Amino acid sequence: MYCAKQYYKWNTYINDLLIFKLFRTGVRSVCILLPVLGLTWLIGIFSVNRDTLVFQYLFAISNSLQVGEGLFAL
Repeated sequence: MYCAKQYYKWNTYINDLLIFKLFRTGVRSVCILLPVLGLTWLIGIFSVNRDTLVFQYLFAISNSLQVGEGLFAL
C-alpha cells in the first residue's frame, strides 16, 4: 500500500513536470516565431507602394525562406 502511494505521488510529479516543460517549450517557440513572422509581414506592408522596390524584394525573399528548409524554418 505504501509503495503504491509513493508511486502515485512520483508519477503525478513526473506528469506535472512534463506538462510544465511542454508549456515552457510552447511559449519559447511562440516568442521566437512571432517576431520572425511578424517582421516578414511588416516588410510586406511596407512593400505595397510601387516606389519601394527594396521592400518588395525583401518581402519576397523573407517570405520564401519561411517555407521548407529555409533560414526561418525552425
